[in-house]
Amino acid sequence: MTDKEIIEALATKVMGWTPTIGGLQGRGETIPKYWRTPKERRMSSWNPLKDPADSKRVREKLAERFNETSLCRELFRERWTFSFSVWNFNQATAKREGPAFYGTANTEERAVALCALKTVGIDTERPAHERQ
Repeated sequence: MTDKEIIEALATKVMGWTPTIGGLQGRGETIPKYWRTPKERRMSSWNPLKDPADSKRVREKLAERFNETSLCRELFRERWTFSFSVWNFNQATAKREGPAFYGTANTEERAVALCALKTVGIDTERPAHERQ
């Protein structure tokens, strides 16, 4: 998936936002794209792959569905790798309930994004013809 496809999938599938095309349609342009949130707030230039504040919004959205998260940074072959995972933990039984989802990438923001996509059934590591 391209970065643009990842950002669009995060906005629509994870965040629940509605895409609207900006003011350049007359010239055949489809950008800038704005996202309408449920509270009708317009979001432009939203990029959770690069902007830590936008990535935090994705983490906050995931926290509505999952009560446990983990962010790890590991040095692997002289490069830093980030892993982000989410799951639900039942305090009464001291066991995990349901599946856990994770994402691994070279930045924290991308790891969060890849994990979030997996929670809605989109695995960017699978070939395109195998994705939903």
